Order: sequence, then structure tokens, then C-alpha cells
Amino acid sequence: MRRRLAAASVALMALLLAGCAAIPSSGPVQQGDPVPADSSVDLDIVVEGPTAGATQEQILEGFLNAAQSPRNNYQVAREYLTPTFADEWQADAGATIDVLDDREVEVVDDTAIRVDATPAASLRDNGQYEEPESRTPIPLDYRFEQVDGEWRISLAPTGILIDQVSFAQVFREYTLYFFDPTHRYLVPDVRWYAGRDSAQTSIVQALLAGPAEWLAPGVVSAFPEGVRLDPASVPVAGREASVNLSGAAFDDLVTV
Repeated sequence: MRRRLAAASVALMALLLAGCAAIPSSGPVQQGDPVPADSSVDLDIVVEGPTAGATQEQILEGFLNAAQSPRNNYQVAREYLTPTFADEWQADAGATIDVLDDREVEVVDDTAIRVDATPAASLRDNGQYEEPESRTPIPLDYRFEQVDGEWRISLAPTGILIDQVSFAQVFREYTLYFFDPTHRYLVPDVRWYAGRDSAQTSIVQALLAGPAEWLAPGVVSAFPEGVRLDPASVPVAGREASVNLSGAAFDDLVTV
């Protein structure tokens, strides 16, 4: 059986509207307070966990929706997985960005579903955005097992599947910089990351890993080889980030 995968509704909620019960549909226009020049409105995508008695297709659809929220290392999306696979799934291993209207689902057998995704772009594990060489649909296989009488996903591709519109809402563009060989100029290297609570860690890890492969021959990194982030996180307090680096280049742990 083969049919279109229905697009589930995903509620976007601006933090400044979090306390509102409803948006007025009538009445006069009123002037609001000006937005500070140095502020930006961050949106949270509200996703739901699995419901009791859900079918395999409903679990799959819910999982794909929940994977649009990277909060707490994709905590809600992992609720759709078996306990064993929830620990194994590598959500940050990249992304397949597809055309939602062309996405199709096929029931392969009693415990397997295949999604054919027409690629619009892809995201590597380092946040590098790439255009596809071909628009041929990519087959993505998902397997299911029952856990306490409820269907859960026991096998899925690494990374996430996300459509073009959702990608623009979930991921943000960040520009890394590396030196030219003379150390006189900074050369930009654009990356894309999701998650306000983890983007800073991804950025530092990407800087330590070095420039994109295509850019590497023309730039140099300011970080000596072997430097690592230790611990592997960058906590932020207010507008200050704490970056702890260690490695052969340092006698002791260095805090920046």
C-alpha cells in the first residue's frame, strides 16, 4: 500500500505569547511596545508524545513531527522509539531536507514502513548545508516493535527527516570564521544548527573540528591540533559563554 504521508499540524508558539489564551479576531488596532533593537523573537515548536493505541503510521508521523523539536536532545522524539533504540538513535548525525508535498509512505510488511523523500537539500553532521546532486527520492526505512502493547520504532535512519518549511523554522544560520594563510583576514564558513540550548556547543565543536572540506585548502584554524572541548558542552549565563578547552597544547585545563 502506498499513499501520501499527511502533514501533521505543528503549533508554533512565540515565547512572548506563552501566557495568552487566545488571539483576538476583532477590535481596533492598537500600538504595542517597541521591540528593542538588540533583541530577537525565538520560536518554540510544540510537539506531542505518542498516544495510547497509535498505529505504526501514526507513530511514524508523530516521530517525524517530534523530531522538529531538538529540546533536551530530542527528548519527545525519543519517546516514539523503543528504549534500546532511543539510546542509540543519532539525531545530530545530519538531516535530510525534503519536499513535503512529494513525501510518500509505503507499508513494506507487518513491521516495516518506507518513506520516500524527495531531497531539497541535506545537512551534514557538522552543520554544513549541501544541495543534492539528484532529485531522485531517497528511501528511508523504519521498523517497529511493540513495547508493553504499544508500537514503537526500533530502527530508523540516523539524523532527522525534515521538510523545507520546517527546516527554516527549526534551524538557524551561524557564520564561523577562519583565518586566511596570512592571518590578516577572516574567511566565513556558514553552518546551520538547531536548538537554542545547544547551538553554542555545536559552534565551538565545529570551530575545533576545522573548516568545511571545500574551504580547508585556503584557510587555517586558530586552534592547535588536538584541542578539545572538555566537558563537551558550553553553558551560557546571561550573555557570557564558558568554553573549557584541553589537549596537548595546554599544560592544564584552560577556561576562556
